[in-house]
Amino acid sequence: MKMSNKIKVMLKEGKPAIGAFASLPLPAMVEGMALAGLDFVIIDTEHASHNVETVENLIRAAELHDITAIVRVTDYDHKNIGRMLDIGAHGIQVPMVDSAELAQKVVSACKFAPEGTRGASAGRGSKWGAYENYNADANKERMTICMCETKESVADIEQIVKTEGVDVIFIGTSDLS
Repeated sequence: MKMSNKIKVMLKEGKPAIGAFASLPLPAMVEGMALAGLDFVIIDTEHASHNVETVENLIRAAELHDITAIVRVTDYDHKNIGRMLDIGAHGIQVPMVDSAELAQKVVSACKFAPEGTRGASAGRGSKWGAYENYNADANKERMTICMCETKESVADIEQIVKTEGVDVIFIGTSDLS
């Protein structure tokens, strides 16, 4: 068993990755996005009413159709970030990352020791403990996405971008407008 995050591969190769937000609690919608050719889906728990079971089913639908499932969490909360990764999220998108210091905390919450502080689990993400070397592979393959949505994050963007372990900066155009 070996995990690979196709979005990370595409970005490293300089290829565009196209995706959309999933705000409705419908696995069939994620399946439709995959069948339409999208590369990733962002499962939005910040502005949608998804509960943990719904998020898990949306991730499962994404996996069945080889589309990368990113979960946009409500805020920086290391326990919630770990929980979303434990149920199988391929990456985490955190809103309102206003500083490089917070970006480093986000990365730490997404990574297992020695790279971070994520708690170990034998949950769905690790195939219920059957995935050998899960922690090391997850540290390499799971994405960490920080959202730039405030004047403070714009002011510190150069340092946020330099934060080791941040894979993507997502610009929150609505909030910045």
